[in-house]
Amino acid sequence: MDTDDATDSSAVMADPVLTANGWVKRYLADSSRAREARELYAAMGYEVYEQQLDPADFPSSCGDCPSVVCKGYVMIYTRRRSV
Repeated sequence: MDTDDATDSSAVMADPVLTANGWVKRYLADSSRAREARELYAAMGYEVYEQQLDPADFPSSCGDCPSVVCKGYVMIYTRRRSV
């Protein structure tokens, strides 16, 4: 994975347990900006879950990049709030 692709959330596999429970993988957020994402999605009526990443969440084709990305990014998941 080259540097420009380091924040490409499509490379990160969605958590099957979260997906089965109605969560939608939204995007890879810089840890320092994740709070903004949580607040924005919450204001739009979503529940928000911030998942820490693990190198196993990435395909093997990503090489060593996941070890770096996991230190500085989190995956944001959302789902509609239950009524």
